[in-house]
Amino acid sequence: MNKIIRIMCLALSLVTSASALSSVIYHTSLSSSHNQLWKYDVATDQWSRLNDYKTGSNFAVDSLGGVYAYNGNRTGIDKYDPLTDTWSQILSAPVLGGTYSSNSYNFFNLEITNSGRFLLSGNNTSGLFYSDGGAWSSVNLGFGTAANGGYDPVNDLFAVSEFTGRNPILIDTNTFSKTVFPAAGQGGDWRRAGTILDNIFYTQTSGSQLEAWDLTNPGAGPSLITPGAGLRWMGTTADYNSGSLYAVDIVNPDFYSFDGSTWTRLANAPTGNHTTIAFANTATAQQPSVEISAPGTLAITLCAFLVICLRRITGTSAKL
Repeated sequence: MNKIIRIMCLALSLVTSASALSSVIYHTSLSSSHNQLWKYDVATDQWSRLNDYKTGSNFAVDSLGGVYAYNGNRTGIDKYDPLTDTWSQILSAPVLGGTYSSNSYNFFNLEITNSGRFLLSGNNTSGLFYSDGGAWSSVNLGFGTAANGGYDPVNDLFAVSEFTGRNPILIDTNTFSKTVFPAAGQGGDWRRAGTILDNIFYTQTSGSQLEAWDLTNPGAGPSLITPGAGLRWMGTTADYNSGSLYAVDIVNPDFYSFDGSTWTRLANAPTGNHTTIAFANTATAQQPSVEISAPGTLAITLCAFLVICLRRITGTSAKL
């Protein structure tokens, strides 16, 4: 009897757990005229709208599924709380601004490394800014960066393309040494595609094809991949567990997954303006049936009640 009670208590504790994990893709636009935020549920192939949020960068995702952005005021790094659908600033940041002719092209790339270091760069900004313990420093890369960089948490690699240039650059996130890929890409770079998956840097320049650069063979040049129908200029992200690349048109609703050989059309994404997407295994709220002050309180109360009932029914001194 005591074993049965223990099992019931454990089950009740599990039922009252406050949150669960879900594989989602966050979708927003970098244009100052568009601040809608959406979430795609990978399991159900459905989109849902979240509270609006203005950002000037792609979303950075840490190893635990935390989601971060360089806020729209360009004053700090914000972190997203999926349980309350709210953002809060966790760190001040340098005020960056590109030199492109239109302010609408002041787009930025944000990454977070496995060590918790933020990497921040922007369109035609030659400095790569990085945070250590809340303080920011910068290193001059010697070229103007594009807004479509990518960080690989599996191999701790960071790659970024040149602004309106033809070569991606691989950067050591600890020493900031550079490996410039000598083979020319398609030229003209201000798209949103910039993702590393399985040692391949997927990016896009002025052409309609997706470039796939082998990071283990910098001199080989890119393989050119014809994207799914409707994909013209793309934003990309990756699920490192499944090995899937996701791509969305930066204006139109065309949205696909790519397994390295086949494009699979998914539910239409919201329309955007310089769309960026980010994959995350993130917490989702579960609403308990009653209000409780702590996750285990309900379980403890019910267990005590069960013990009292059993004592009365059996006439024994049942104990936990």
